[in-house]
Amino acid sequence: MKIAMFTDAYFPTINGVSYTVSLLKDMLQRKGNSVRVLFPKGNYKPKDGEMEVRSVKFPFYNGYRTALPFQIMKKLGNEDIDIVHIHTSLMVGGIGILYSKRRHIPRVATYHTPLEDYLGYMRLTYPLVPLHKLWEKKILNGCCTITAPSNVAKEELRRKGVRKPIEVIGNGVDLEFFRPVEPTFRENFDADCIIGYCGRHGHEKHLEDLIRIADMLDGKILIAGDGPAHSRYQKMAKGKDNVKFLGFLPRELLPNFYSSLDVFGLPSTVETQGIVALEANACGVPVVGANARALRETIRDGESGYLYEPGNASDLYSKIQKALDEKDELRKKCLEHAKANSLEQSAERFIDVYHRAIEAS
Repeated sequence: MKIAMFTDAYFPTINGVSYTVSLLKDMLQRKGNSVRVLFPKGNYKPKDGEMEVRSVKFPFYNGYRTALPFQIMKKLGNEDIDIVHIHTSLMVGGIGILYSKRRHIPRVATYHTPLEDYLGYMRLTYPLVPLHKLWEKKILNGCCTITAPSNVAKEELRRKGVRKPIEVIGNGVDLEFFRPVEPTFRENFDADCIIGYCGRHGHEKHLEDLIRIADMLDGKILIAGDGPAHSRYQKMAKGKDNVKFLGFLPRELLPNFYSSLDVFGLPSTVETQGIVALEANACGVPVVGANARALRETIRDGESGYLYEPGNASDLYSKIQKALDEKDELRKKCLEHAKANSLEQSAERFIDVYHRAIEAS
């Protein structure tokens, strides 16, 4: 099968969508499919199947770029494509719709995240929200099938007016990469107990919950990653010697980082899945996360970790202590939970969606 993926979010920008699209591409290729990923050109050297498109800086959000429309059409040319897969609802996604219409190619789309949750970081926020919602709905309703990473995300799409069939397919975790390893990362920190977080430092991630329990915790809190709220969180943690900010960690270090933790903390209230929770589980680490949005599905309360009430520091501390007490019992269940959400299984489900879309066209 020949698949063309269209995404506005890709490397060198580091985020969940970039990694999800890249990993899906790799797994589909390993299964014998030909995959093209079209994305805005940046300071990144494309790999097999990746096709960068001339781009300009996105004026509303630092670090993002937007592709030039006609360059996208020119890039694919007359390649014999069987299915188009739209991953974002900005410029590249819109051109993917146009390309598939002109070539009479069936198209599917994946809803990764509600962009309106992040428009607060952009200038001209208020005019953008209603315009983007209308544009997003038009793109998604123009596809044969929509996939969403959780039932929560599916329900959000229905409320937004998406009428097309929606299938829940989680972003699978790469079990060959994320697995328990020798926790040498832990040797850098003198602590009997280590709680960790890795990911974007945004206001919506509510890392203040983790920082607030520092004085109660007999151990260290390691916060990896970066983002627009980083300086705010650093100020909150000033004077708390057991809170350490590690900065951005290269991906190759993540299995070691996860494996060195006793508990992974995920206080975010905006997750449409929360793939980092599954990555931690794949390394045998329980997750204590906010009882909000899709984390209610991703975290199996009492099995792969525990849910706490967002903003309630005492509840977070209590659930972390519970996970620490049951760490050995939870470890096996964490590994089983991650195995049930593998990247290979997700890719197989996407292949099935592609085949049905092609047959129905």
